[in-house]
Amino acid sequence: MAKNEAEFRNQIADILKQQGFEVSLEYKIPEGRIDIFATKGDVRHGIEVKINQRGIADDIVKCWKLLRVPEFDELYVAAPDALLSNEQMIHAKELGIGIISMTGSTLTWIVRSTQLEAARFGGGGSGYNPDDVRPGSVFNIYNHVVNSGQKIARDLEMYFTPAGPFVRAQKERTRFRRSSLGPGEDWKENFKVKVKSGAKSGIYPLHFCTISDSIAPASWKTDITIK
Repeated sequence: MAKNEAEFRNQIADILKQQGFEVSLEYKIPEGRIDIFATKGDVRHGIEVKINQRGIADDIVKCWKLLRVPEFDELYVAAPDALLSNEQMIHAKELGIGIISMTGSTLTWIVRSTQLEAARFGGGGSGYNPDDVRPGSVFNIYNHVVNSGQKIARDLEMYFTPAGPFVRAQKERTRFRRSSLGPGEDWKENFKVKVKSGAKSGIYPLHFCTISDSIAPASWKTDITIK
């Protein structure tokens, strides 16, 4: 048995490499770090290693929290087979966390991790007061988007495109940024848009878009009437 967790981690990493995994140790993410990041094919595995029973239970919960982050497809706790109990197996299965046992130099994936649906934009749209839209005026319009997936979305940007009779109001923003958006969260921002002084009455489109590093953009066209 390994003398400490670092030695145990390295043993597991070596076996994974022999099995064709690409392996990184002490892999950092915004929420902290994980002992092993192992990829094979298109599946990204996060693995916490433990050599004491109390640590196994704690790491099952830690991995459950990390299951929502976009960097991993599956999360596992790895431990010597002799330390794994039926109670821990049941706990892991309930939370969707995988278990890897090690006997000698053999790794066995005895509980498979669940895979959550990727973050995605759903719902959303814009709203404004039609009475505020006149040539030369500045009107308020909000835009919002919802993360309807099961994973966290990272590095988001929401913006509107100045075009036609609509331009950026002086000293106001056309873009907002956000570091993350959790599952089920609604992100709402208020924009100030100026109508050109010489704009003619009629209906014109105002385009909003929300983007993220790993999600297809969400785009809305709001038809606005200039009186």
